[in-house]
Amino acid sequence: MSKTTAIAWTDSSWNPWIGCTRRSDACTHCYAESMNKMRKWNGGTWGPGTPRRITAESGWRQPAKWNEAAALGARGKDGHHWLVFAGDLCDVLDDEGPLEARERMWELFRATPQLTWQILTKRPENFFRFLPTDWGPKGYANVWLGVTAENCLEAHRRIHILRETPARLRFVSFEPLLEELPDLDLKGIQWAIVGGESGGKARPFDLSWARSIHAQCAKSETAFFFKQLGRKPVQDEVQFPLRFRKDDDRRDSNGTLVRNFPKDLRIQCWPRFS
Repeated sequence: MSKTTAIAWTDSSWNPWIGCTRRSDACTHCYAESMNKMRKWNGGTWGPGTPRRITAESGWRQPAKWNEAAALGARGKDGHHWLVFAGDLCDVLDDEGPLEARERMWELFRATPQLTWQILTKRPENFFRFLPTDWGPKGYANVWLGVTAENCLEAHRRIHILRETPARLRFVSFEPLLEELPDLDLKGIQWAIVGGESGGKARPFDLSWARSIHAQCAKSETAFFFKQLGRKPVQDEVQFPLRFRKDDDRRDSNGTLVRNFPKDLRIQCWPRFS
């Protein structure tokens, strides 16, 4: 929960609760689970049947302050919106998520129209189960819906469900991208975020996979945003070097510095609106 965040595709992060259950291969090295184990926000527990801890009242009050600032003209990284990622330490469509917290979350979204909320889930099958009753044929004007798609199986299944769901904007996070996705159907998807896996146990990320998605985005007029190289970027079957260090002289261990990207992947486009 933070007014500012290092996540390149959003401005702030916020959570209605903390806790989740692994869903697919993308969750194998879940950063939220690892952080919770260390910091014990949720008692250090994670997974099915474990408590989802509703976040503190002070955290629930913060978005109202951000909304006031946005109403006075404050904008974020894209220059047009104040983007808030709802659920970097949970999945707001989790089957075991607290129902009262989820309903209160929708109320918060309605009460903060100057903010643009981003929902990213690995459970799009729960859209019609958990979206609010007043979602309507176009969704909330200030909420973007997204799904994670790390491999072919999940990409085809989740993107199809997303495309069939009403939303102001639909986006896909191909992070961590774990294999080539050669035949995506990106019709109705406005934004694609691509990146390799972070952390010491990161799996290899072949940069040709990102280039393939970029080419497919161009055909569908989907905005392409290259987020990071990850810990193990590969090009032409060898490790791609992360030559530059951060401003504080630390290593760019997760490949987030744009100057470390190959020149043809230094692309961070934001979605366009008609």
